[in-house]
Amino acid sequence: WIDTVREGEMLRQVRGPGVLVPREIRWIAAQTEGRVERILVRPGATVTPDTVLVELSNPDLMRQAEEARYQLEAARAELAEVELRLRSQQLDQRAALARAQAEYERARLEAEAQKQLIDDGIVSMLDYQRSELLARQLGTTFEIEQERLDQFGASMEAQLAAQRARFDQVKNTYERRLEQVASLQVRAGIEGVLTEVYVDEGQRITLGANVARG
Repeated sequence: WIDTVREGEMLRQVRGPGVLVPREIRWIAAQTEGRVERILVRPGATVTPDTVLVELSNPDLMRQAEEARYQLEAARAELAEVELRLRSQQLDQRAALARAQAEYERARLEAEAQKQLIDDGIVSMLDYQRSELLARQLGTTFEIEQERLDQFGASMEAQLAAQRARFDQVKNTYERRLEQVASLQVRAGIEGVLTEVYVDEGQRITLGANVARG
């Protein structure tokens, strides 16, 4: 054959006996163990990545997923309860601080007023000293309440962080169980032609077992 030379792909057709094999072989494995309930696609069918090839069943896995859901709901409720309780305690601490501040300010103002009345003889030095001592005591109480509030705030954040970490752990476990339940439907994961199916209905397969080839 004589033709003009061109740049590009050159196709060569060959006739002869034999078996055609795919250029790229992809094994499709089970992501969880289970029992084969149904085989939905047979060899020779064209598949897409979302095509369900085989349906598996695993009652233990379904029970674990349900238990994980209950644990997640309990962890969510516990987190909400702890957060509500700590917020309430924080409000109580703020109220105690406000009362201590009000009492200190009232005692301080009274001591200052009595100090101005000593020279006029309206208030004795002893009464003034008592008022001044009370103001200092209430000032110390106010400072202590402020420290308590600051320390409680740090403790509250630590407790909430620990509770959120536990909730996230339970949530991750539940999501993992959902992924395992979803993997009971073995999907092709590729686009092409299914060449072989290696399981039969009723067969028990293990994690990582080859289900099909495409």
